[in-house]
Amino acid sequence: MKDLANEREAIIRKISEFNFEPVNAESWLPDGSKSWERISRELLSSHLFVLVVGDRYGWVPEEGPGAGDGLSVTHMEVNAARAASIPILPFLKRLDYDCDRDSDDARKRDAFRKEVARWGTGQFIAHFELAFELSGQVGAALVNVLSESYLNLEVQKRSTLAIPIAESLLVRRPEHAPLEPGLVNIVRARKAILLAGAGMSLRAGFPSARALTEVLAARILDRYDDFSNSALTGSFQDVAENFELAYGRQALLGAVQKALSAPQGVQPTRAHRLAVALFRVVLTTNFDCLFEAACGEAGMDYAVMSDDSELVPDLDKTVIVKLDGSISTPQGLVLTARDAWDLRRRKPKLWRSLALLMKTAPIIVVGHSLRDANTKALLQLRDGGMPGYIVAPDLGSFDVRRFDGLGLRSVRSEAEGFLEEINEKLGTAV
Repeated sequence: MKDLANEREAIIRKISEFNFEPVNAESWLPDGSKSWERISRELLSSHLFVLVVGDRYGWVPEEGPGAGDGLSVTHMEVNAARAASIPILPFLKRLDYDCDRDSDDARKRDAFRKEVARWGTGQFIAHFELAFELSGQVGAALVNVLSESYLNLEVQKRSTLAIPIAESLLVRRPEHAPLEPGLVNIVRARKAILLAGAGMSLRAGFPSARALTEVLAARILDRYDDFSNSALTGSFQDVAENFELAYGRQALLGAVQKALSAPQGVQPTRAHRLAVALFRVVLTTNFDCLFEAACGEAGMDYAVMSDDSELVPDLDKTVIVKLDGSISTPQGLVLTARDAWDLRRRKPKLWRSLALLMKTAPIIVVGHSLRDANTKALLQLRDGGMPGYIVAPDLGSFDVRRFDGLGLRSVRSEAEGFLEEINEKLGTAV
């Protein structure tokens, strides 16, 4: 934390971009735990250990846990990770030719670096000079986690051993303005549609669009094909379209399916369980089957729509509409920009049903940015007199104006906190 602050910040940003959860002491708030107790608890809940070794060996405790062993806290953490079978990804900073070699700290540092270098094979030991370079190396390692590789298998093994941390220690429900009675009433009457986006899948642990984009780019670079930089940048749909043009649809589907296999294991969140209990129609652009899993856990009767058929809402069951297809039937996934623009032509019956629903039912949007073409097209079909709300934790004044233009009132809240509050007001047993 003292001499590698820039490097740590670069890694944290990269890990967050992939929708992995960085566990770093800089972000910890006091919770009453003793230092090593907190470190051990957080470490044992983790799937990977990213080790960065720089110019210093690190702080050696003189009292408490580890005192008398002569090991730095970093060295103690590494030993604990190895004992817990947590895969370690070591990155060693290249030392300047004139760096200290003679002090006790320097001798311990060099011995530690030699020990680290003996732990694995070449591909898991990397050297770096700049924080930017390190960030790219960590990103490449995370690509391996999301693809068929040794790391993927190691994370799968670790998932069976990781000790979960109580949700109350991870998430604090943010304060937000009281919910409008009208919003609660339309949910109570089971008249509202829930439009759920990637935010809910991210919370469950699926990789981000940025991660999927880097997985495809890495596959291209592994083949040493002559792609320009512009062909490897842009949105996920843009890069996916270029990937498909080069290697075909089946190769694209295979890469996406591997990345979405979630080696650390993914389960429905509390928000998913509340959503299927509170709404009779869930419209989602997510590929995953978490809403279906939530229904199955609760023993609820439900129907899934992803093909071209008429949508008939049923008060006795939850209807889940997969606008961009489902990973359970991968051939129909909307992956490229061309797929998105072609959706209305390929599914005219479903689109007409959704257009009618937009005119006759209130809508509540959760975890969705409303930037893709088809979602915007649907919202433009809404009857202006129908209530509409969008729920997001971070809403600036521009966002509020943009959503106002779509006929949606803004609610500043996390998805889970919002749905939990509605559940409490309705007295639903979920």
